[in-house]
Amino acid sequence: MKSSVQFFNVFLFMALICAVFSSKAQNAAGFNISGKVFKSLNTPADYATISLFKARDSSLIKGTLTNDQGVYVFDHIQPGTYYVIATAMGYKKTVSDTVMLVLHDLRILPLSLIEGTKQLKEVQITANRPLIENKLDKTVLNVANSPLAAGNNVLEILQKAPGVSVDNDQISLRGKAGVSILIDGKQTYLSADQLAALLRSTQASTIQTIEIITNPSSKYDAAGSSGIINIKLKKDQNYGTNGSLNFTQGYGIYHKTYAGMAINHREKYYNLFAGYNYGNWANFRKLDFDRNVTTGAATTYFNAATYNLQQYQSHNLRAGMDFYLNKTNTLGFIASGNIFKGKNEQNSTNYIGSVPSGRDSAVVGFNRGRSPYDYQAYNINYKSVLDTSGTELNVSFDYSRFNSTETYDYNNRFTDGDLTNTRSPQIYQTQAPNHINIYVGKIDFNHAFNKNINLEAGLKSALVKTANRLIFDTLLQNNYVNDPRRSDNFRYTESVSAAYVNLNSTFDKLSVQIGLRAENTYSKGESPAATIKRNYLNLFPTVFLMEQLSPDHTIGFSYSRRIDRPNYGLLNPFIYFIDQYTYRQGNPYLKPQYTDSYEVNYLFKNRYTLSIGYRHTGDAITTVILNDPLTKAIFQKSENLASNNYYNINLNAPIDIANWWTTNNNIVFFYNRFKSPDINGASLNLSKLAYQASSNQTFTFSQMTSVELNANYFSPAVQGIFNTGRYYGVDLGLNQFFFEKQFSIKLAVNDLFNTRGRQSSNSYQQGNNLKIRSAFDSRVGRLTLTYRFGNNKIKSSNKKTGSETEENRINKN
Repeated sequence: MKSSVQFFNVFLFMALICAVFSSKAQNAAGFNISGKVFKSLNTPADYATISLFKARDSSLIKGTLTNDQGVYVFDHIQPGTYYVIATAMGYKKTVSDTVMLVLHDLRILPLSLIEGTKQLKEVQITANRPLIENKLDKTVLNVANSPLAAGNNVLEILQKAPGVSVDNDQISLRGKAGVSILIDGKQTYLSADQLAALLRSTQASTIQTIEIITNPSSKYDAAGSSGIINIKLKKDQNYGTNGSLNFTQGYGIYHKTYAGMAINHREKYYNLFAGYNYGNWANFRKLDFDRNVTTGAATTYFNAATYNLQQYQSHNLRAGMDFYLNKTNTLGFIASGNIFKGKNEQNSTNYIGSVPSGRDSAVVGFNRGRSPYDYQAYNINYKSVLDTSGTELNVSFDYSRFNSTETYDYNNRFTDGDLTNTRSPQIYQTQAPNHINIYVGKIDFNHAFNKNINLEAGLKSALVKTANRLIFDTLLQNNYVNDPRRSDNFRYTESVSAAYVNLNSTFDKLSVQIGLRAENTYSKGESPAATIKRNYLNLFPTVFLMEQLSPDHTIGFSYSRRIDRPNYGLLNPFIYFIDQYTYRQGNPYLKPQYTDSYEVNYLFKNRYTLSIGYRHTGDAITTVILNDPLTKAIFQKSENLASNNYYNINLNAPIDIANWWTTNNNIVFFYNRFKSPDINGASLNLSKLAYQASSNQTFTFSQMTSVELNANYFSPAVQGIFNTGRYYGVDLGLNQFFFEKQFSIKLAVNDLFNTRGRQSSNSYQQGNNLKIRSAFDSRVGRLTLTYRFGNNKIKSSNKKTGSETEENRINKN
């Protein structure tokens, strides 16, 4: 507790010092000048260079870049007369009309770029985006070119995001689980285990930005009780042929090796792109279990220690093409895949005694596992701009498949307290073939009635079919014999049909968005034990209000209702044995959980954000640890708790200390309460006030050299039936460019003081008390080399894809 208070005091002290420097360095508050730039008919000019000039003497005031929607903003501008110049490689320079800024924010009429055939002389503006950007409706991590991203995978990058935590592959946002992960606006449809494996095998070098959306609109699928994290891949912007090569070598306790390449070829009427990434790395996980089981007047004590060596190899491939049929119609194809091979060696010793730390007997496990899988996804998409007012139609069809065959060999010895064998070992093996097919079709329509009213509407249909088997064989007289009692066969079919409408309107300084999404779900789960069918229709309303009270003050309110359907693996009734005292089991009767979310946001000077939120979740899905009073075994299972009430206050302050030193500081306080009438024969009422704090420091010494320092702290908290312990860490990264930024060297160390890799949790229930301590390979140093080649003169555009919700719920077992 003392160390956590010290960390919190240091964090507040840093923020205070930053605020003092900032208050001295900043000029008097001004107003905003904003606008939008297009490349062609209603195609936003993303990442174009925008320069603001004073009309009186044509002096340069500021430079910036447009975002991926072609929007730019200049803040803190004093009253006067100005004009802007928009430039992008391959397009003629476009100059706006002269405008006068008086005593309110000003929006410049949209600018359209015209393609040019030769390079134009232009003002060179360098505008580096900060690592973290705050917006009223989301937080954006600009991962590209960040030295902390060097050699990291996406799961490790998420651990650096404000308010995001990753515990045992479970991703939480502001202390609440149930995050929906999207890649380029598409759901991956994988279970927590499989999603973690995919994110581990995806290099951060392929990522442009990560968007954190705590309260999504009706346009997004209703899945995800705590918000959405959208991972946006890099998209090349240049004509001709260009690409990049990268290589990373890292070491912690074990090696981490990554390599990749990307290539793009763009002509006037088509665009071809491809990328490949390879990973080969190892990790370890130490797990210590202390538990006691009380049956009547007797208590049995278990002390288990497990060491798991994990070795992984992955191949990621993504390729596609865009055909520009004319200025208003584009047809695209994308294929992607991931081949993953994992194996682990697990050694465990489980001591059993009638007194604490007693060693009357033991079970010694020597287990070997292999977990290969292949994931394939194919997409065809079509985009049509129907008129000059902004009417747009997007159509997308997706097919993806997931295949895996996880195998395990178990060898359990039974000994006395001195580890001398007392009877014959128990040797068995399992095979778990898993096949999943997903079909998704989607149509989105957007129409602007005028500059103040915009309509979004869409339809989506998704079909998921899974086939899971568990083959359990026991070694008898040197031959493996199938055990039908422990073998099973599970088939699951689910279809979700959805329709949504969003109406956006602006009244002076008030913006309003009202949306409604309808989703009809049909599911059927079949196993030898039971067949369960469900058919239900849900409505999910959303309301967003935003009002600009003054140039420096903006306030917003949002409400949404969302659903979390249990992933397919949690519904699978299989029993997976580790030893006779430890196993996990599915729950075919698990129900969806529903969450009502309310959030108030305040934005100051378009930089500093304060948000206050409340979420109520009914039938909250959570992992519980139950015990069998007859065998004294414990098993993991997912159950519906009665409710989860969650409150949070989040404060984010990006502070510029100097022109070479910028910071982003975030702290979130949250209160979680979980309630259930019966867990292990007793009621559950678990709650706690907790907080998370993070600070990112960026030092830009020149256009060629930058350093980043990131620190975060997670206080003790509660999640379901568990009390989780504190953990914290510091990351350091250096980025050095050479040869006009064609070559870069990045050095980075994750978890500099080796503190983040040690975590703990405990659970105290009726007749079953459990303490867990874990450790993993968290302190890793990495060297990353990147080389960029080819034509970088003329900009182009790229495509997104369109499927959106079911793969996030696959389970590989």
